[in-house]
Amino acid sequence: MKIKLKNICCFVLVAFVPTMLQANEELIFEPIATYAASSNAGSEVVPSDKLAGAGAVVVDLAQFPEIHVARSGGGLCTASVLGPKTVLTAAHCVKDGGSLRVAGKRVTCTHSDSYNPKDKFGKTADYALCLSSSEIPSTKYGSILTEADILKRGRYVLLSGFGCTAWNERDGNLRVGHAKIERTPSTSSNDIVVGWDSVYQGDGQGAALCPGDSGGPAFYLSNINDFSNRAIIAVNSRTGITCISNPTLSAKECPKGDVVIAGSSFLSALSTDTAQSFIRSWMKKNDNPKICGISLDDPKCIGL
Repeated sequence: MKIKLKNICCFVLVAFVPTMLQANEELIFEPIATYAASSNAGSEVVPSDKLAGAGAVVVDLAQFPEIHVARSGGGLCTASVLGPKTVLTAAHCVKDGGSLRVAGKRVTCTHSDSYNPKDKFGKTADYALCLSSSEIPSTKYGSILTEADILKRGRYVLLSGFGCTAWNERDGNLRVGHAKIERTPSTSSNDIVVGWDSVYQGDGQGAALCPGDSGGPAFYLSNINDFSNRAIIAVNSRTGITCISNPTLSAKECPKGDVVIAGSSFLSALSTDTAQSFIRSWMKKNDNPKICGISLDDPKCIGL
């Protein structure tokens, strides 16, 4: 995903939205009249060992079979299948107790009690677990990594999603890209804050979240240049936006083409006590559905 900002080329993935928002406001679920995942994503595939320095790049859907489009009415988010009947996405993508369609299956979703949809600027625990009544047709499942000590400032995460390439522009392709951790979760927030990186990425600026990426998985890689060994450490939550011609304007008021993703992106960490308590409680209330990395050890689980 790519945004042009004068002489700087900023490669992005990006989050979700139902309204146009002020700079650094929450990106939320964005209604889309029609949407179809690309059927020829493989035509632009970049091998994982060529990802460094490329910002966010198109990857073949077969390389990330655990990642799916999540639809709710006319809206779109990104989601991960974690087991035969379990889906993970962002809480702001679906109402608590509401449903999404993922891989042709209807799933019913539950928010963490710590998620506060009214807290526009300080949302945390922006994740939801969803349950299907029948097995979800996914060839592989994503694995949750619960080890908090891997979240260190300066380390890279791999963002992923079906989001835009520029404001309100998307092509149906799945993209991934590196971002560096700027801040790890604190007692007052379970956010991981990541920023565009101009050192590792050379002249590019790495990856950021953009509408449509919300709910997608953020991965920890044991080898930064090999995304075949990966585990999910967080959920894409929100990002900063600005109007480059007049930063005081909202995205709705900004001239077409001047709205850009700018600043940090926010991820809801899954290794915090808040997240782990939610996951355990959700499993208990739903007859312990299998989740890779927690209760399922299976060849279909993609992990480290």
